[in-house]
Amino acid sequence: MKLLACGSNGHYQLGNGTNIDTNQLTPASFTVDGHLVDLPSSVAKIATGGNHTFVLLNSGSLYTCGDNSYGQCGLPPADHIAVFTPVPGQWRDVSCGWEYSILVDATDNVFVCGLGLKGELGLGESTTSTVLTRLDAMCGRGISVVSSMSLTLCRASDGKFYGWGDGKKGQLGAKKVRWVPEVVVFPVQEEILHFGLTKTDAVLQLRLRLVSFGRQAIDIPQKVHFFRTMWTCIHYEVEAEPCSVVSVGNNSHGQHFPNSWSQCGGVFETGSEHGLFYANNTVYAWGWGEHGNCGHSQVQGHDQIVFADANAIFKGKPAYMAGGCATSWIATD
Repeated sequence: MKLLACGSNGHYQLGNGTNIDTNQLTPASFTVDGHLVDLPSSVAKIATGGNHTFVLLNSGSLYTCGDNSYGQCGLPPADHIAVFTPVPGQWRDVSCGWEYSILVDATDNVFVCGLGLKGELGLGESTTSTVLTRLDAMCGRGISVVSSMSLTLCRASDGKFYGWGDGKKGQLGAKKVRWVPEVVVFPVQEEILHFGLTKTDAVLQLRLRLVSFGRQAIDIPQKVHFFRTMWTCIHYEVEAEPCSVVSVGNNSHGQHFPNSWSQCGGVFETGSEHGLFYANNTVYAWGWGEHGNCGHSQVQGHDQIVFADANAIFKGKPAYMAGGCATSWIATD
């Protein structure tokens, strides 16, 4: 097994031992018992902050790399961590904002670390924690978490949603900043099947519609198969024949799903302002590829920044793929 990545790497966030951006998929390295290996086991989730990365394995092991100036990697502070290094413990979930991280362990306890000047850690006003710190208000409750630049939303074991951080666009209700975790009551009657965040919106998938609250409030009265978010864009696949992908929001750098592929359905994932999708035994990238995260363009004279159409970056079926903060990730068997 291997984990391949391309894109922004100025703080070693690709885990390949260098700090050079790359538009070609390169293998990451993992430290296991003092030795470097390709990938210890299958990937459950990849979470990325502004310049740091976590890889959660199906075994419950968690690895991290990248900028660790504020301890946002869950390890003692350092300028950077060059290759993926284990975070002690057994873990269930992880999410990242720009310079902070939220970790949920195997017994549903929530831990936070990094820079929290806007309430990102849920520990109170303007707090920084350079070590993993229990978020007592959420311990024993955490099930799944998502984070954006400076905001986190958590679905708890009691079925309630809790949020903390910068919600100035109304993502979590009228209160602009939540310094500690508080219950979020969304004005919907239906069961919330899935949830996500853009930089400015909370997005909810209900049984028969897709809604968001915040800067670009939407209400899509259609049954949605699934959705993904970028910083400034929402993509969803409607349950129709044939399946089709629809994009809502900013398209200044080609963030909308490529028109030529919008009827392909299939599997797609998104990063900060770019996406990946799998079709025809190939992984394609689209969107804002300024750091090489959309691969190398074969089109002569292409500026290598905006990929409004699909660009092939990997041949074969991935075991896992994910978009990060100007980074792209593909796990192979």
